[in-house]
Amino acid sequence: MVLRSQYENQNTERTAAGVEWCENGLIFTTSLGSPIHPRNLLRDYKKFLLEAGLPEIRFHDLRHTAASLMLNHGIPVIVVSRRLGHAKPSITLDVYGHLIPSMQIEAAMKMDELVTPVLFKQAASELRPLVSK
Repeated sequence: MVLRSQYENQNTERTAAGVEWCENGLIFTTSLGSPIHPRNLLRDYKKFLLEAGLPEIRFHDLRHTAASLMLNHGIPVIVVSRRLGHAKPSITLDVYGHLIPSMQIEAAMKMDELVTPVLFKQAASELRPLVSK
């Protein structure tokens, strides 16, 4: 919905600019279609944080947050890597690998479920009370 709204706003700006519009195929632009200057982007970003009552965080921290959210919600490393523009998934793993250990437990449990015969599991669960005594 947000991108659709941005698209509609940009169409309004494109019409208002007429022949002055410079098409670059960008989603977020100046009112004439040119790329936003990084200094202006940072100024507006800080202004929005202040207006929203949020703490001042670095713009680059948004990238780390996005990567962390994707990895912690099971999006494959290869997909996250491509979204971040990394040349190889190993770069993503080097930077964000510390977020993945929690997934090791899930993987181990899934492997146990897949390879352990049902009869063995039942027998093991029946023996557990005896072993603990």
